[in-house]
Amino acid sequence: MLGQALEEALAQPSTLILRGQPQPLAEWSAALANEFLPGTMVLAIPDGVAGLPPALDKPGRPAPGAEPAISEEEMNVIDEELSTGL
Repeated sequence: MLGQALEEALAQPSTLILRGQPQPLAEWSAALANEFLPGTMVLAIPDGVAGLPPALDKPGRPAPGAEPAISEEEMNVIDEELSTGL
């Protein structure tokens, strides 16, 4: 534990922040737990958590059926990067 703290202090990890409803958030967390993501800290924060700092307290997403914030093409690029380990 102390070694990990020292490592994180010397070379700060990338941070991947997941926000959303509990069930999809758990699914994403489980999927990412199976990926090799060295140097990446994954934070899964359910919607509705009070008292978050501004950097984590982002506004809610559009309602289902609304235009997605990320295009299908962008999602494909992300999926490809995750599958190749980039």
